[in-house]
Order: sequence, then structure tokens, then C-alpha cells
Amino acid sequence: MKFLIDENVRSEIETFLVESGHDVRRVASGSRNGEVIQSALAEKRVLITHDIHFSNILAYPPAKYCGIIRIRIDPPSADKIIPALKGLLDKTRSARFNRRLFVLEENGFRVR
Repeated sequence: MKFLIDENVRSEIETFLVESGHDVRRVASGSRNGEVIQSALAEKRVLITHDIHFSNILAYPPAKYCGIIRIRIDPPSADKIIPALKGLLDKTRSARFNRRLFVLEENGFRVR
């Protein structure tokens, strides 16, 4: 799969995805939300972020994008995020990410 990693996501998550065989790119530091989501759309990538703004379906309607994964795990440690993300990827076919918002939690995920 193709992922765009927001600047607020730990580098260990990026490493995990690359080592799992995914095509991963990180946004430039200081990028604005509009630039981030447009990059994800233009490159047909699923956005992975901690930014709560991207879970606002009125501002960022999932139907317009290739997928958004909003990480909602606190504290945001790699030891908690990686197993949760692995669980999401193991349970969800890549085509299912398109046009959906996934809220990733420590013990699972929700789809909107």
C-alpha cells in the first residue's frame, strides 16, 4: 500500500511500514493540513496522522480521499501504535481504505 505519514507520527511507525513492504513517504516538516491532504490525494496515498482535524468528516470528507488513518492512542508510543496498526492492516484489505476514515485505537479501530 501507499502511505503518507504526517510529521506528527513517530519515525518507528514509518520504519515498521517500510519493513512491511509498503510504499511510504513523510510530509515535509511545517506542511499545512491543506497541503498534506492534497499531497495524499494527488499521490493516491492513505494518510496516517495524529491530527484530530483530519477526523472532522465535514472538513475532510472521507469519500474525497484515498483513506485516512487517524491515530487516537495516548500516550502515542510506538509500542502501542505498531501492534494496533498491524492489527488494522491484517484485518483490512487495501481496497477497503479508499474513501474511508479509520480511527485507530489501542484495542482496535472504528471506520467512518
